[in-house]
Amino acid sequence: MSKCNIVSEKFSPEIIAEFAKLSRVEYGDLPAVTSKDHLNWKHLNGPFGASTALHLKDGDKIVGRTILQPRTFQLSDKKIKAAFVTDALVHPSYRRPVSNFLSLTLAIKEAKDFDVIFHSSNEKTENIYKKILRFSNPFSLQGFGLPLKLGKLFPEKFYLRNIFLKLMGAPYRLTLEAFLYLVRKFIPVNLSEKCPQDFDEFCQKECQKNNFLTVRNQEILQWRFRDAPLWKAGVSHVYGQEKYFGYIVWRQLELSGCSFFVIMDFLLNDELSKLRAFALRCLLIKKAMLSDADIIFTLLNPRTKLSKKFLGLPFVGVPDKFLPHATPIFVHANNPSLMAMEQETALHLTLSDIDYF
Repeated sequence: MSKCNIVSEKFSPEIIAEFAKLSRVEYGDLPAVTSKDHLNWKHLNGPFGASTALHLKDGDKIVGRTILQPRTFQLSDKKIKAAFVTDALVHPSYRRPVSNFLSLTLAIKEAKDFDVIFHSSNEKTENIYKKILRFSNPFSLQGFGLPLKLGKLFPEKFYLRNIFLKLMGAPYRLTLEAFLYLVRKFIPVNLSEKCPQDFDEFCQKECQKNNFLTVRNQEILQWRFRDAPLWKAGVSHVYGQEKYFGYIVWRQLELSGCSFFVIMDFLLNDELSKLRAFALRCLLIKKAMLSDADIIFTLLNPRTKLSKKFLGLPFVGVPDKFLPHATPIFVHANNPSLMAMEQETALHLTLSDIDYF
């Protein structure tokens, strides 16, 4: 086997065909990594521009890849070019020597088109990034949510499951319904599809007030959530007595036999009081119950100003052991003037910013 080289290339229709070909070796015909429409949407047609592919090549043959999906971050009154690492894969025949994977991973530090690059890991790569490559990991995303049907908390083989559900299932649901009714009755907050005319100005103002936030506007939300061939989501705007407070993005999906109502993204202003934020969480729980979801869930960085405003009871933390794997975030500053970002714990990320769904 000859020595492989790393080549940086902008995404194109030709690269998408090669992308799908390599994906099929590992994943078969899984649409998320082989669908032409999905890959065009994800890597060619985004508002931040086309993705950059770092290809591991054996001659002219692509045998591995790491994809840099562009983003724009708001840093006070400045915008910086960032990228999220996604769709990394090495052909099974080229996973030895391990230097192929390591050189492909380290190549992101040479991607000078981006000021900052961030990525996560899975259960196989987390220790490599942390202990061998010693990548900077200033924070991790954490899960929060609430079970809406107690039966989904226990496996069917659990021998006390049926007894427990008969005793607690209905009372839990009725108590939750009554509580949500009272909150909605006395605290005026509602969700609407009506988007304010000055929405882009609202987003720009809030992004400038909250450092380290991926830029949001109408075009970005349209692309990320409404135009997504496989990952469509709903956008609801938050009002209280005609006053606008921001937006929430949600999506319902099936995972491991459970129906999840997932909070994908949000942007809320300072005028949303703690009491109304509490009512908003209750309103989202009610919306999830009406959609017959089993669990309401979100994944985010809880250390940021925006997250602290959004989180709170009735939502509770979900330990990593109940998730497929932990979600550490690794940050690489390729612009020397931004090295402090490698230690920044208040980088605001939601599920809309990462490659989960």
